[in-house]
Amino acid sequence: MKIYPSKLLLFGEYAVIKGADALAMPFAHMGGQWRWASVNEAGERQVRLPQWCDYLKLLDSKGQLLCPLNLDAFARDLFDGLYFDSNIPTGYGLGSSGALCAGVYDRYAIDPIKPDDSGAFGELKKALAQLESFFHGNSSGVDPLVSYLNRPLHLGTGGRIEAVTMPDLSPGAPVMFLLDSGVSRQTGPLVQWFLSQCENPAYLEQIETQLIPATNAAVAAFLGGQWETLYDCYDQISRFQLTHFEAMILPTQRESWAQLLASGDCLFKLCGAGGGGFLMGITRDWEKCRLLLPDSHLQRLF
Repeated sequence: MKIYPSKLLLFGEYAVIKGADALAMPFAHMGGQWRWASVNEAGERQVRLPQWCDYLKLLDSKGQLLCPLNLDAFARDLFDGLYFDSNIPTGYGLGSSGALCAGVYDRYAIDPIKPDDSGAFGELKKALAQLESFFHGNSSGVDPLVSYLNRPLHLGTGGRIEAVTMPDLSPGAPVMFLLDSGVSRQTGPLVQWFLSQCENPAYLEQIETQLIPATNAAVAAFLGGQWETLYDCYDQISRFQLTHFEAMILPTQRESWAQLLASGDCLFKLCGAGGGGFLMGITRDWEKCRLLLPDSHLQRLF
């Protein structure tokens, strides 16, 4: 069956909340797909799917469901043993519930918006956000949108959503990679910490005058294949996060983050909310970076 990929937020963590650009991409190394189990096994594999189906039926009965779904077919399939088989870890910011929402929309939407209908991406994002709200209380809709479209998305000011093409990676391009912290976390408390800090005018000014310009420039440099500019922007983001995002960086990671930033051998930033999950790194010398981080679980992206 079709696989719905996880997602990575390449650029824009936290800054996007305050109006910065963001760049998200499908991460095909992890994903989920529909499978069938025997009736006896289905219950433990479906987890909260029956409750979710009931929740969507309630919204539909109130005329509040933004996208028409064949919920009777969904309920029948669940009764017959359908479940969502996923290897996306929860608490890593990779969009585990987003992939599930993409799968439900793709399988059960009545007259679904097609992935090539770019003019309807905003409407689709709102509909998917509503589906995912069952799991998070609120949702931006970005995770399921990336999974459903299976394309990198540039999120710009004013709600602009644009499908983009990843740049050609020339021989001089730096290597970007993930570092697995081995620690899951909850996004909500970290976002609340950030929002509370932004109530301080001095803190908000630094977000607006330092982090947002660096983030916007990093997105533009990455999409344009301007690798030296990208490295400089990454350095700015890394320094800013190390100084101002203390709550999002694990104590066990701060020392190596600071040391490698000082040397310039590897630069780190958050990948999503932080507080665990993945860090995203960049380096000009991949082999040296691996030697400098011998005990870390690294995964090369490009």
